[in-house]
This record gives sequence, structure tokens and C-alpha cells, in this order.
Amino acid sequence: MIELTRASFQYENSDRGVQDISLSVKSGECVVLTGLSGCGKTTVTRLVNGLAPSYYPGVFSGSVRIDGKDISRLSTWEIGRLVGSVFQDPKSQFFSSELAGEVAFPCENYGLSAREIRERTDAAIEALKLSRLKDRAVDVLSSGEKQRAAIASVYAMKPKVFVCDEPTANLDAAGTKQLAQTLRQLKEQGFTLLIAEHRIDWLMGIADRFLYLRDGRIAAEYTPEDLLLLPETDILGMGLRSPHEGKCLPAPSVLDESPAVLKTAGLSKRIRKEVIFEDISLSVPEGGVTAITGQNGAGKTTLAQILCGLAKQTRAAMGYPRRGNRFLPLPAVPPRWSCPCPSFPPPKRSRRGDWRSPTPEQAPVPRRRTRGCGTCLPGRRDEKCFADIPPECRSRCRKRE
Repeated sequence: MIELTRASFQYENSDRGVQDISLSVKSGECVVLTGLSGCGKTTVTRLVNGLAPSYYPGVFSGSVRIDGKDISRLSTWEIGRLVGSVFQDPKSQFFSSELAGEVAFPCENYGLSAREIRERTDAAIEALKLSRLKDRAVDVLSSGEKQRAAIASVYAMKPKVFVCDEPTANLDAAGTKQLAQTLRQLKEQGFTLLIAEHRIDWLMGIADRFLYLRDGRIAAEYTPEDLLLLPETDILGMGLRSPHEGKCLPAPSVLDESPAVLKTAGLSKRIRKEVIFEDISLSVPEGGVTAITGQNGAGKTTLAQILCGLAKQTRAAMGYPRRGNRFLPLPAVPPRWSCPCPSFPPPKRSRRGDWRSPTPEQAPVPRRRTRGCGTCLPGRRDEKCFADIPPECRSRCRKRE
């Protein structure tokens, strides 16, 4: 089905590529390309799906044949009917704004009948367990859900060859298990699979061969049984993840009395009408390693974006960073520091829809000012009223009294 004969490719203005790749994959066979990052796995997949050198310019020599046809003599759309590709970044291959439309797009692009498009779209969505996300916009999907949507769009076309570039990069354990079941079904149906992957444990019941690449060349070939017999040190030295259940290093100890550097209480996030998470309360100790884990779509990335100031929370009480023994509350959108001084204006939404907070130097000086800083009871003018005011704003508050 796939035949590469002394295939070499070097990217334009670069010394990276592959050299003298000779590879034969039979119909219905599953072959995994593995090796260190930069060894040439993705380049081999680009040779098979025709993206190199048609899309990625460079110098190519040798021959690549799919189902007995030399792809150098085929147009791009003809190669697409033979080879379906799932990229490492699923967003790079999306065309539609909704999941159902994205899955249906390849069928529409090739002019299939409306009835066949609906049947293939529904079958692909059901096979990838995406029924509950059918009418959801792709931009609100999690990273793992986007990966499964990309696989479903290729599955709907049912090409003879599936080329996947690290398809489990953003999948959780449950998603990886579902993907393994889907690929196993594809193999049982007679489809040919070519997969570039670092994680090889989930492929043990699917792959027929593992090709190890090093410096752009095929350095070794293994069967699943051969890999299982290799010592753990040899597998790690090859830059691969263990096919066995991995052992984690012991985590460094953190004192129980370590002060917290970040606290949240009641953190919630909604995107349109979709509830991402609600009432997240956490405390991150100083010097510790805190992991945010969960299933695809649980809100891990969204939570990290909010904590880093790259997204706006719906409602929350959150403190960061620490000053003494007190936590200063974050503004509604924390990318820019907002002074909690009462005379400092709150963030305002610009015409483009993003939030902008003026710097303390840009805060307007009010004409009339009450006694004190405004955060304490009327008539009080001790240092306690300045406890929660940043040092750079205290002088401004005193001058305004």
C-alpha cells in the first residue's frame, strides 16, 4: 500500500530532513515511526501525504507510491482521497466553526451527495464518541476534544491510508483508550495506518512494526515483542516512553507550614452558555509543585490561562502575589496590574472588546477627596488604612487627602 524507495528530502534553507528512507507497508498493516524529537518522523509522514515538497519546499529524491500510484504524478486532491492526515495541532486543519460542520467538510469538499454526507458525518461522530459535542463550536472544545474532532473529519472520508502525527499529544487516558479502539477497528476493516508517536504503550495491541529513526534515517526495526524485551534503560536512552507502566520519581517534600503564594475561592468560568467550571478553590504552597489534572474538557487549560492572566474569570476571589501576610485581590482581568487604591479607575473595556487597565501614573487626581485613603472608617488616618495599598500608590493617596 505504501512504498518509499530511497526517499530523501531536505527542507529549503535548512539542513534538516530525511535521507535514504526505504519503507514498505502492506495493506491493513499498522507501522509506527518513533524516535527522538527532530529525527524525521513528521517529515516521513509529509512525504506520504504529499505535503513535502508540494507545501513544504525542499529538495526531494527517490519515489513514493501509494496503492501502486506514484504520488508525484497525482494532484493534491487525488492524494487526499488516498491518504487522510491527522496533524499534531488539530487547529491547523480546521475549516468550520462547528464540530458537525468540520466533520462534514471533507465530504462536502469532494462533492458527495447530501445523504451520504449526513450518514458519514453521523457515523464518524458516533465512532469517536463526540455525540454530546455535535452542535458545539470548535473554538470552545478542549485540546483533546479538538484532536478527536480532527480524527473524526478524516474518518468520515475513509481513505485507504491514515497518517497520524502524534495523535495522542493532547488526549487523556480515556481519550487515548477510545482512540486505540478506533484505530483497532480501522485496522480490522482493512485500513493502512502510519503513525508517528513517542508514546508506544497504547499501540502495543495495534502496531505490527516499530521503526526507530535517528538523524533522518531508519536505524532499527522492532516488533512489539522485541520492544517489550528491551531493558528499560535502553528504551529511555532511545528517547522513547516505556511500553510498560511507568514509575514516577518521588516528589520533593514540602513543609506543611509553607506559605501559600496563590489562593482562589469560588473561581468560576463560563464561555457563552457553556459552564467550564464552578467554585474552584485552591491554595498553592511556596516551593511546591502543584499539578492540574483531569479529563479532556474539564477546564485545565482555561484555569491555567486565568491564573496566568490570559483569560477573564466569570467570578472569583483570588489573591496574587503575596505582600507580607496579606493577599492583594486581582482585578477582573489580571494581565496588567491594577491598583486597589479607591482613587484608581477600574479596568475598562475598549472598543475591540479587550480589557485595559491604566497604570497608577495614569490615574486621574480627583478634585475633591475625603479624609484618609477611603478604605477605612471616616476619620481614621493611621497606617492601617494603607495596609492594602501598594507602596507606589501610598504617596499619591496621602497627597490627595
